[in-house]
Amino acid sequence: MRTTAVVEVSQERKGPAVPGGVRPAATPALTAVESRPPQRVLIIDADDAVCLAITDHLRAAGIEDVLTVGDGAQAVRLLNESAPYTLIISDLLVPRVDGIQLMRLIAARQTEAAVLFISSAERKLLSSAEDLARTRGLRVLSSLQKPLSPEALQSSLAELEGAAMRPSARAAAPMPTAADLRRAIERDEIRVYAQPQLDARDGQLHGVETLARWYSSGYGVISPGYFVPLAEKSGLIDELTELMLRKSFAVCGAWRRSGLITRMSVNAPISSMCRLNLPDTIAALAERNALDVCQLTLEITESGFMQDPVRSLDVLTRLRLRGIGLAIDDFGCGYSTLQQLKRMPFNELKIDCSFVMSMFRDRESRSIVRSSLDLAHELGLQTVAEGVETREHWGALTEMGCDVVQGYHIARPFPAEQLPSWSRRQAQAGGTATAA
Repeated sequence: MRTTAVVEVSQERKGPAVPGGVRPAATPALTAVESRPPQRVLIIDADDAVCLAITDHLRAAGIEDVLTVGDGAQAVRLLNESAPYTLIISDLLVPRVDGIQLMRLIAARQTEAAVLFISSAERKLLSSAEDLARTRGLRVLSSLQKPLSPEALQSSLAELEGAAMRPSARAAAPMPTAADLRRAIERDEIRVYAQPQLDARDGQLHGVETLARWYSSGYGVISPGYFVPLAEKSGLIDELTELMLRKSFAVCGAWRRSGLITRMSVNAPISSMCRLNLPDTIAALAERNALDVCQLTLEITESGFMQDPVRSLDVLTRLRLRGIGLAIDDFGCGYSTLQQLKRMPFNELKIDCSFVMSMFRDRESRSIVRSSLDLAHELGLQTVAEGVETREHWGALTEMGCDVVQGYHIARPFPAEQLPSWSRRQAQAGGTATAA
């Protein structure tokens, strides 16, 4: 039995309404593009009026190949038998087969499709469905709660141009192997990029995070999201970490010679904290480049469980005794725990960018950010927030008491040797962009 559509309709009508209250005239962000490949959309929803409203919205944007189905079992048949879809729009609650069950099939059979969830379920449940879909390797547009509003539908579908047209990683060319990465480390193909960190209150330069970028002679630019896990799996992570420490100290020395003295943060996996000679290695690198070890913060990334807690505590404590900063990175994700915060001598906490970036559309993320900041300050830790992409993010974090901010609103990562010129341009412009 089909349910009655409940779709919000704007009171100010700028053009003729279509069923469901979505106006074709209200779709400037999603426009027909003659040069793009044909797009094919499947809508799975038991409500005829909702299907019609979304279909009209898509067709007004130039997407003609739209199929609708109101039953989960029928959707299974289409997903199994039909050609690939560009976008699949699905309610989480459809008869006979629910949206989570459908997601498994989409992940197995429709790997090229972007996915948009619509549902009357609570927002937290929608967010969980989004996270599950991403974990299964799907590309997810911003989900929508029913009743649908024209503005929200327009905003989510506007992402189609970027998400649905982006090539799937599964269809990409062959990726480098561990042997390629080993050669890259030996041939000096790993470059150092920098991303500034600013004082949240006055916008002054607080420090810089150095980041690894691989420019492969055979594969082009390789994302760290690929080669860092590859290094961890293949046993090359210690070599990669030591390379980044050497290069980061060298570039920090060059900054100093140009007149720019600042802190730097370097990522290091928890597995490297089992190396008893690490504090001495870092001290030697600092001396070689005429730098104070106190300028360094190691951002400890926890992509796995701590294999030897006693040995790690030994190394971490010696690092702090030498004045080296220790940040627990991506707090709230991975394997970070309150017990480790209590036992390990961290002096900084970095809030994961996923919480910061979603804090305005997700009440749970905002609560996590606020409580993490409060916890850190209660423990006497400095706080750094990643993922600051707008002035509004910065302002909200400052109000919550965050100490340091980092993200695209300030600067995207750039070649590390460009930091002095970036700093001069900011000074000439009257200081760094602020939250005001």
